Amino acid sequence: DLILVVSDWTTFVLSSTTLSGLARSAKALRFARVMRLLRMLRIGRMPKVFSGLRIFTESELSVVSAKITAWIVGVLLLNHMVACLWFFLGNFNKRGWVTEEKDKYVLKYDTQPSNFYLYTTSLHWAVTQFTP
Repeated sequence: DLILVVSDWTTFVLSSTTLSGLARSAKALRFARVMRLLRMLRIGRMPKVFSGLRIFTESELSVVSAKITAWIVGVLLLNHMVACLWFFLGNFNKRGWVTEEKDKYVLKYDTQPSNFYLYTTSLHWAVTQFTP
């Protein structure tokens, strides 16, 4: 944690000389927070949870159902993170895919697209990357 905090503040101080540098450092701090959140989830402890589930139930069906549910939730979470990353990359540049998609949407429907539409577009792209 100390290394993350020191690197965050160093980046913040060194790049805050301009307004765009301040914006970049805010994005770096946000990325560091996401990485800490992922570490807090401690996904590696899931096998212990499933072995503990066997103590409470004698049914193999319950254990298998819980494992399948966990895999589905994991894939959905991974797709969500990839979609958010794809949206971030598309919105990072002024002529990224988000700006182009907004322009196409305005030409077709004569109104601005909602954030939900842009997110579902990103999610659609992310899901297609995981299918053969």
